[in-house]
Amino acid sequence: MINYRLLHQEALVMSGRPRISQRSSFSSFPIFYYFTKDCLTNMSWKISEFPIYRKPIILHCSYNVIKQIDTLQRREEEINITSINKEMENFPLINMAKLNGEERGATMEKIKDACENWGFFELVNHGISHELLDTVERVTKSHYKKSMEERFKEMVAEKALEGVTTEVNNMDWETTFFLRHLPTSNISEIPDLDDEYKKLMKDFAGKLEKLAEELLDLLCENLGLEKGYLKKAFNGSKGPNFGTKVSNYPPCPTPDLIKGLRAHTDAGGIILLFQDDKVSGLQLLKDGDWIDVPPMRHSIVINLGDQIEVITNGRYKSVMHRVIAQTDGTRMSIASFYNPGNDAVIYPAEILREKEGEVYPKFVFDDYMKLYAGFKFQAKEPRFEAMKAAEAGDVKC
Repeated sequence: MINYRLLHQEALVMSGRPRISQRSSFSSFPIFYYFTKDCLTNMSWKISEFPIYRKPIILHCSYNVIKQIDTLQRREEEINITSINKEMENFPLINMAKLNGEERGATMEKIKDACENWGFFELVNHGISHELLDTVERVTKSHYKKSMEERFKEMVAEKALEGVTTEVNNMDWETTFFLRHLPTSNISEIPDLDDEYKKLMKDFAGKLEKLAEELLDLLCENLGLEKGYLKKAFNGSKGPNFGTKVSNYPPCPTPDLIKGLRAHTDAGGIILLFQDDKVSGLQLLKDGDWIDVPPMRHSIVINLGDQIEVITNGRYKSVMHRVIAQTDGTRMSIASFYNPGNDAVIYPAEILREKEGEVYPKFVFDDYMKLYAGFKFQAKEPRFEAMKAAEAGDVKC
């Protein structure tokens, strides 16, 4: 059965149409359900009445009208909606508006649990206007169509990726560019960005920077650290590093053979993702299983990087995540990284060392990044061990 209460709660914290996306446990392709607000209390049907499909299917539900968009091959199995949606229902959704009222304690506890057990959570009512997010999405997708789509096709043809028959492990099915905001901006140097896009991304980055610092203080509160501790820890001689990776993941004919983005943990501090709410693909590794990060309109997805794991002495952990390429639709991803400054010295906070003993090394962030560059798509633990060995030998990696 559909969890009507969950849908209703999500409707209350979102404007427009709530969207839920979940992959079938029997298929590597997503199934999308779109609900209008008005239909939430008027649904009398069961998902289990519908078959599972091999390709994406979109069901529109409005009162008693359901349309199947696309003709898709049917499987014999039925959907067990309880098992399919179990992890999705549990995925940490944080309503930041509740931090200002009676539910602050419960909301802080949800953030704490997300940091300790997921390494990811999703924010709504985060203070960034829906109008700005819609504009960023529109202009980013327009820029991709105008300036990047054809170049990506040329790259695919050049590397003969269209007809691969064996798994590709040395590249990703994505097209990207990177904007640096702090300590100095490179926006004016990026080719093909018109003035509207430059101004828009500068404004967006400013709001994300403020949100990142607010989140760092919430983490400090939960950890028993003084307010501003994490921000101060990130400050090198020139302050933190802050930048945005703008990615698009075009349709891929062989998603079983090439990833949109290979599995990795993020090297830095705290990551703020504004992702496509129509095309899914982001997954995280939890308890040995790959779990979808549900696309939700106007939300910001947060994940923790390796430096947070070190500073918290392992209390909070970075987690492996990846992007699965899709056969239909281009997925937009705008990930902003609030990282330590290059010369910031990273080490476990003293109060956390006293409680648990020192587990993680002390190092300069730039040294870690040099190591990470060659081992991004491998487990993080050997990187930590290498930094620990470097610390013991007082040599640089």
